[in-house]
Amino acid sequence: MMFRRSRKGARRFIVAGRPHPVALRPVLATNSTDATIAHAELEVVLVEFEPPPQPIHLVYPSARLVSAKVRAFVDLVLETCDWSFVAL
Repeated sequence: MMFRRSRKGARRFIVAGRPHPVALRPVLATNSTDATIAHAELEVVLVEFEPPPQPIHLVYPSARLVSAKVRAFVDLVLETCDWSFVAL
């Protein structure tokens, strides 16, 4: 699992009032943490500090013929997240 806010892969911390970048060198890369946690390869820590879930919006042109890639992504999100589709 690699969560990066910058292309450099560094986290910024404030030390003595000044930004202090720390380069990340992850030893585990995954795009699905559920299986990794289930196999005890990854452990959840600081659960009380987990941020609340954030909403995700899928915005794309409402044309009849959206690209196959967009349609596949929308279908994957709807299936994986067990969401219902709401058109505006």
